[in-house]
Amino acid sequence: MTQVASEYERYQTSSIMKKLAAIAHGGNYRGQTSSATYEEIACRIQKMSLPPESRVLDAGCGNGAFSLPLADHFSFQVEGVDLSPMLVQEAVTKADSANLASKCHFFARDFTNLSNYPSASFDLVLCIGSLYWGQPLVSTLAAWHRITHPDNSWLLLFLNLLYKPLNQDEKSAVGVTQFVPVLSLEEELAKTGWAISEWSDGTEQYIAWLQRWCSAMKEMTDNIVVEMGEGAALQLIRRFTAYYNLAQRHAVRRIILKAEHV
Repeated sequence: MTQVASEYERYQTSSIMKKLAAIAHGGNYRGQTSSATYEEIACRIQKMSLPPESRVLDAGCGNGAFSLPLADHFSFQVEGVDLSPMLVQEAVTKADSANLASKCHFFARDFTNLSNYPSASFDLVLCIGSLYWGQPLVSTLAAWHRITHPDNSWLLLFLNLLYKPLNQDEKSAVGVTQFVPVLSLEEELAKTGWAISEWSDGTEQYIAWLQRWCSAMKEMTDNIVVEMGEGAALQLIRRFTAYYNLAQRHAVRRIILKAEHV
């Protein structure tokens, strides 16, 4: 498992991170540590008019926080893939508990390498915040294009895009996070056969989410240190403070992007 996957696994399984995420999301918390909400996802999928039993790939599914309600509310067949076997097992357990095991299947796989899936296997690829870790963008978008149907299939991305260069201190603070440059994403989507149908800027909501997260970290610093150790705690606080500052100056913007297979 890669360094970034291992770090994300620590975040997802950390009790203090779950408390911080719950505070940041309030009533929209479903177990996710990303800034996305299920309501944001569902309203966009609703407009795609996908029929029941459509096949969805949740790329970077984590603990299944979004896979399970999609299968339940839309009657989709959802396949979640994630690099973390621990989080995949948590998703499997949740699916069993919710009586959704027949609709949700989870695998410890790399979503950039999907050679095991036949062409035209899915109607929708959903990727929530998992394109931050330096994945090869062109080959990933091309792989997603190959496994989706040529007619009425979609890509839905939630990601933070880089609009202005980071200085050295900001690069150091965000660590392994690698924001996709906005121009690169637009170019590579076109090259790999995706036509953008929605480009929504959710930066202001993202700033509010980060503000709640950072305020909670300040209040819970001692608890974070106890769970993570002082070094890791300070690194975490520095990272999320950097995310907040970058969003405030719009160096990084939170974008919700919907694209159609063409």
